Amino acid sequence: MRALFHKIGSIGLFFFVYCIARYLMFRGRLRVAGWDNLLQLVEACDGKCIIVSNHPTLWEPIFIKVLLWKWYRKDFNRHPKNVTAVDELHTYPILTQILFRYAGLIPVDRNDESTNASLFLAMARAVRKQCPVIICPEGRCTATPAAREKDSDETYPSTPALGEPYMLMPRGGVLKFATQQRVPLITACVTLGSRPWLMSTSHWQELKRISACGMTIEFSDSLFYTDETTTVEALAHRIMHP
Repeated sequence: MRALFHKIGSIGLFFFVYCIARYLMFRGRLRVAGWDNLLQLVEACDGKCIIVSNHPTLWEPIFIKVLLWKWYRKDFNRHPKNVTAVDELHTYPILTQILFRYAGLIPVDRNDESTNASLFLAMARAVRKQCPVIICPEGRCTATPAAREKDSDETYPSTPALGEPYMLMPRGGVLKFATQQRVPLITACVTLGSRPWLMSTSHWQELKRISACGMTIEFSDSLFYTDETTTVEALAHRIMHP
C-alpha cells in the first residue's frame, strides 16, 4: 500500500511539474536546445547513464527529468533519479520537501562523508534498473554568491556576463563513479536570462524569475566517457560547452 501511494504521488507530482515546464516552454521562457539529442543518447545507452549540468537554480534537474518523459512513459519504473543533498532539506518549505521526496530522490549528506558509499550503491542500483541519474556536481545552487560553500570556490567562468552560463568547479565524485561503473555522462548547460545576483535565494521566487527572464538548457550531442585521467576541469569545460 505504501509503495502504491508513493507511486501515485510520484506520478501526480510529475504531472504538476510537467505542466509548469510546458507552460514556461509555451511562453518561450524555458528553451531547450538538443532535446532530441538527450532522448537519443539515453536510448543509445539504454538508460544507463548520468546526466550532469551546472546548477544555478533548484529547478533545472527537475526540468531535465520532465524532458525525459518519453523515455520512461511506457515503464514508470525507469524514471530518472535525482541526487539531492538532504542535510539542508529540512530548511526548505514543506512543498519543496514534498517535491523532492516524490522526485526519485537519491539522498546525500554533505556533512557526513561516510554516506558516500551508500550514495554510490544507490546510484549503481538506479543505473542497473535503466534509470538515468541526474546530478549537479557543483554541490549546491549558485544563484547567489551567498549560496557558495566558501569564498575560495572557483567559478567557471569567473566573471559571467549577462546571459552567459556559470558554475562552480565540480566535485570529482561523479567522475569516480562514472569511471568505476563504466557509464557515460550526458552534459547539459543551463543559462539564465538574468545575472546571478538578480536571482532570489527563495526557490519559488526563482521560478518567478525564470518565468520573467527565461532559462535555456542545452544538451550535448554525444556521450562523454571518462577514465582515471579525466579531470574536473575537463568535466566543467564539457558542461559549459556541450
